[in-house]
Amino acid sequence: MTTPCLLALDTSTDLLCVALLTPGGARCTVEPGGPLASARLIPAVMQLLADAGLTLAGLQAIAFGQGPGAFTGLRTACAVTQGLALANDTPVLAIDSLLIVAEDARAQAAAALHPDPAPDPTSEQDWWVAMDARMDEVYAAAYHHGPQGWHIRVAPQLWTLPALAALWRDTPPQRLAGSAIAAFAGRLPSGSAALWLCRAPALGQRSPVAPHAGPRRGLVAPGAGRLGARAWPAGRPGTAAVPARQGRLHQCGAPGHGHAIHRARPRRIARRRQRVRHGGGPVNAVLRPDPAAWHQPMVVADLDRVLLLEQTAYSHPWSRGNFIDSLAAGYTAELRLDEKGGLLGYFVALPGFEETHLLNLTVAPARQRAGQGSAMLQRLLTLCQQRGDQALWLEVRPSNLPALALYRGFGFVEVGNRRNYYPANGNLREDALVLRLGLPGLDVARPPLTAGLAEPQAGGPDAVV
Repeated sequence: MTTPCLLALDTSTDLLCVALLTPGGARCTVEPGGPLASARLIPAVMQLLADAGLTLAGLQAIAFGQGPGAFTGLRTACAVTQGLALANDTPVLAIDSLLIVAEDARAQAAAALHPDPAPDPTSEQDWWVAMDARMDEVYAAAYHHGPQGWHIRVAPQLWTLPALAALWRDTPPQRLAGSAIAAFAGRLPSGSAALWLCRAPALGQRSPVAPHAGPRRGLVAPGAGRLGARAWPAGRPGTAAVPARQGRLHQCGAPGHGHAIHRARPRRIARRRQRVRHGGGPVNAVLRPDPAAWHQPMVVADLDRVLLLEQTAYSHPWSRGNFIDSLAAGYTAELRLDEKGGLLGYFVALPGFEETHLLNLTVAPARQRAGQGSAMLQRLLTLCQQRGDQALWLEVRPSNLPALALYRGFGFVEVGNRRNYYPANGNLREDALVLRLGLPGLDVARPPLTAGLAEPQAGGPDAVV
């Protein structure tokens, strides 16, 4: 069978990985991703095609990592794949991102023993893949590789650290790959397993993956390319779907009972400004924040008081590591201070290509219901418009009615649902509503119809306003 011309891309982790498989060989680019992925993915794809002397019209299929992984990165890969595929009616292949890690780890293990040959396709191997999902959670799955290829032993899903550690103590993994090995060293028992400390689906990197200062390009055997080539005949023209909640929390703790990944079915909802009913009657209120309050960038030295507020406001707060990672990655993060420098609140947002994703917006409990949340959201919208963004995205708990009132008052509309996204009390999970606000033509100086109406129900870093 002739090797297809196949493009494969993955941005589900902090690396941006693009691979191109052709009859003449395979090429791969690996460079820093995260907040850079949305701006760098298309240029990286076009450069790789140019290096191979190909155009998009010459591709037989496009494969992308469908997760589990970071939601913003998955949305980037899905959107770019769908746009490129629709332009040329190209089949699309959705590839399990954890399986990409397993395939690359298998290739790395084979290369360590036999530097030149490709891995033996008939070898019998069992692999666990565990990727850091932050907040003491792990995306993990178990696979078996044999003469017929890969088979799922435990489906990709979201695990708590105690649940995964308990399973591994009872049934230690034979081979283990993924970023969770280093992220949770000492907390996940690995026993005598062969460890491959890859940090991302490396698309063919033949050594344990480490951070790169710049892009790497070369002729390699990319994992996603190999997997995509095997799945190629099943591709569908121009369609792509991204999981709404990149995996689901493991409930039963027994292998073989994994949940299938849920695919989002976005709904079109008419954008509208509306009155929001609260407390049994219609409300149309605007609360004016303190005019003497001001904003300044958040820095690491601020984290002690930020964490104190975060832990006061939420039952499942962000960790210091979450804030440090956000600042190190260059996310937009600002404090809102009163005239004496007291902390009123803060927000953290992930800037992307012509869009921003609000991750955390919190008001000090003693200063809620005073318009501080509205003021911070207006500040973020101003920054977004200065960047030339086309949209602002966020997630919010359905139970967080005051936050929903704030966002809907600004004109956000619901476009999707992420199942079991937020941790909740009693070891349960709560869905997240995905909201979007289109920015072109929006007057951010115009006050919203509803803002800061009541204290929300704390329980996750969606918003405390």
